[in-house]
Amino acid sequence: MDNVDNINKKTILIVEDMGMNRQLLSVILGNDHHILEAENGLEALGILEKEYRNIALIMLDIIMPVMDGFAFLERVKQIHEDKDIPIIFVTAETYKENILKGIEYGVCDVIAKPYDPYLVTNRVDQLIRLTENQKRKRAGRPQPTRQKERGLVLLVDDAEMNRVILKEVLRGEFGILEAADGQEALEHLDSRGDEIAAVLLDVIMPVMDGIEMMKEARS
Repeated sequence: MDNVDNINKKTILIVEDMGMNRQLLSVILGNDHHILEAENGLEALGILEKEYRNIALIMLDIIMPVMDGFAFLERVKQIHEDKDIPIIFVTAETYKENILKGIEYGVCDVIAKPYDPYLVTNRVDQLIRLTENQKRKRAGRPQPTRQKERGLVLLVDDAEMNRVILKEVLRGEFGILEAADGQEALEHLDSRGDEIAAVLLDVIMPVMDGIEMMKEARS
């Protein structure tokens, strides 16, 4: 049984210059995952070169000596094989400029220090599952003969002003669908789910809230 469990464990690369923070993340995630550690971006690149096929997720600090998180992302962006590895920022530097720059490089999530073990484990596991599901879908999908049109973003919020603001922010980048509650959002997912690239979901709404909508969508 232990051998089977070890085979099923995913490998996570933790890139963080503070030994205490690496140790803490290793303790939080070590029971369910294989852990690799790097003290800076340069050391992490060396690990990627040898282990990229095995790495399921990277947890990346921003401020590090030798090579910081952004320099690491710039190098990784140039390596074709690594484009499918999800990356989470683990940082105290949660300034808007840092987050937006990380998103431009493909960072999927941000976990702020100090770490909440429950949030860390759940967000890591969810992101790994999501990435693997996307890979399986791409593997079973025939290659398109023409370039796809831009994806749709579904905005789910009962406050019309919030939807107006989000539409203005996203205008020109994505097509927009709107829903004022979870039930209306489910109808959009049923009819146009293959076209929807992302959902921006409010939690507190009448008729059906965001939590209930997520449960219904999963089932």
